[in-house]
Amino acid sequence: MPLSFSEFTDFCGVEFASGRSVGIALGGEPVLFDEMLTRYLEYGGMPAIASLKTTQAQHSAYMSGVYEAIAVRDIINHERGKGKSAVTDSSLLRHVAEFLADNIGNECSSNGIAGALTSAGSKTTNKTVSSYVTALEEAFLFYRAASYDLHGKALLKTNPKEYIVDTGFRTWMAGYRVTDLGRLFENAV
Repeated sequence: MPLSFSEFTDFCGVEFASGRSVGIALGGEPVLFDEMLTRYLEYGGMPAIASLKTTQAQHSAYMSGVYEAIAVRDIINHERGKGKSAVTDSSLLRHVAEFLADNIGNECSSNGIAGALTSAGSKTTNKTVSSYVTALEEAFLFYRAASYDLHGKALLKTNPKEYIVDTGFRTWMAGYRVTDLGRLFENAV
């Protein structure tokens, strides 16, 4: 599991006094709270690379390795080991993960995802997409959040939202174009 923002600041050796927007790192240099939060939202909180000095290249190499381990070992090989054939295409799995990552905080349906992927050239069905989303959730790469204030039939009329385990995965999958800090912040919360 990735670090929370509080754990990330502790891990980086930065302490912010209550109500202060400037903290002091272990080396004595000042660190702005906003810059630290932006760095956390962009690079995430994976402990192995949690540092104020992590470069984009280091982050990319690490996230790529973690994703490949999750996608290949934890999902595709696990499905084969169970005798299932629901998740077999690593390219389609990556497309579904990228779609979910790009749409964190938005309501998503298997039909909508399948339609978007088909129009982009990846022919698939809503049943296949549903299997892939479930596999990504079982591997703890994404988490489903249903509305909590709805009851009865209203629950059936809304789609759940998907959130990614670490915002650094979203940034890596999106090619390091941080365009919507609001969604990253919502995901972190």
